[in-house]
Amino acid sequence: MRRPRDDHFNDTRFSQRIYVTRLGPLGLIGLALAIGFVAVVLLILLVGAVLFWIPVVALIVAAVILSGALRSRLRRR
Repeated sequence: MRRPRDDHFNDTRFSQRIYVTRLGPLGLIGLALAIGFVAVVLLILLVGAVLFWIPVVALIVAAVILSGALRSRLRRR
């Protein structure tokens, strides 16, 4: 027994056709340029993230070294 709401999956009014064609030389060049552009943007974002975190990590390391030095001076007294 079929449920009424399953009927629309067999209805041809809701079907779509997908046409696939081979890429020509200009299409391949365009695709290569688009992939290259995305790769460059991702590389720039990655380098930017690394350059952002370098000073943050340096500040954390400096704070750890400074707190260790202050802790050792306070223990001597």
